[in-house]
Amino acid sequence: MIKITAFLIGFLILTCESVAQIIPGELQNIEGLVTFGKDSKTKFTDNDFSQTIYFVIREPHADTFHLRIFDPETSGTFDYRKNEYNSITKFEIYGGKGTYWDGSISSKNKITGQNLLYQKEFGNSSMYDDKWYTLCSLPVSQGEYNSRFDGYIFKIICKGISGDDGNFYKFYLSQSEDKNVSFDNSNFFCYQMICLLNNNTNTINHFFPYFDTVYNKLEIGIFGWNEFGMIRVNSFCQIGIKYSNIKNFQWNLFEYTMIDREEFNSLNVSLINNDNSKSGNQIVSIRLIGNASKYLVFFSDPLGGFPAYRYKIGPLPIDN
Repeated sequence: MIKITAFLIGFLILTCESVAQIIPGELQNIEGLVTFGKDSKTKFTDNDFSQTIYFVIREPHADTFHLRIFDPETSGTFDYRKNEYNSITKFEIYGGKGTYWDGSISSKNKITGQNLLYQKEFGNSSMYDDKWYTLCSLPVSQGEYNSRFDGYIFKIICKGISGDDGNFYKFYLSQSEDKNVSFDNSNFFCYQMICLLNNNTNTINHFFPYFDTVYNKLEIGIFGWNEFGMIRVNSFCQIGIKYSNIKNFQWNLFEYTMIDREEFNSLNVSLINNDNSKSGNQIVSIRLIGNASKYLVFFSDPLGGFPAYRYKIGPLPIDN
């Protein structure tokens, strides 16, 4: 019960500070999410041509939410073209019992009971290019209530069902059906993110995993980034843990040593692009695993606010 309470305290802090319900979040400085068609090569970071995103809505809330998506088609301004655009992406929305997965590796392929609430496919129609579109409007009560989050959880599965292009998109949870109006007391989260980084010189891209327990071994995995960049990890009590020698088109695995005080706090995993001239468009897949048994959850807006190191300030020594 103590752990649940601490988790919810972090969530309460988040909902007081949150300014937008969008993924990728505003603090992440990431361009957008990416899903490739099933005929593309797995070296583009997408090993199963699918991406799963969750969102949670807590009390108090409006009765109905509107899930909006930016640039859902694959044909133009932001998408990754292989040859001619030929890809179709399906977006499925699930709710009800069995929707939530806690990140346990042993149960990853045993999720049952979820209810498909809505689905829609997008091809290469230019009518959706570079535009926000309301994907669906649903009652909050159709989600799965979860006592750990003290809210209703929904799941979005983004599938590349044909073609070999990369589809770029973003999600927004809105109070309005036809424009982006922040939906209070909500947050997006996932366990692995495939996304397009901001690749301007010296730009920092942020990911915010959350610890609800202490792990003896924490593995950071990143696939598809460039070997000219660097990973830097900060928490409120550890600063500037750096990892380099990142290789293209393979999983790069790094071990992070966690300390007790980091429990019930967010981590800031920063991807720093050191040399814009050598990087190009960077599509990356990232995930964290604790004790080789559980994926850590990434929140779009970090629980407890931006995880910055807390410097200890004390009195200056007095010379005798």
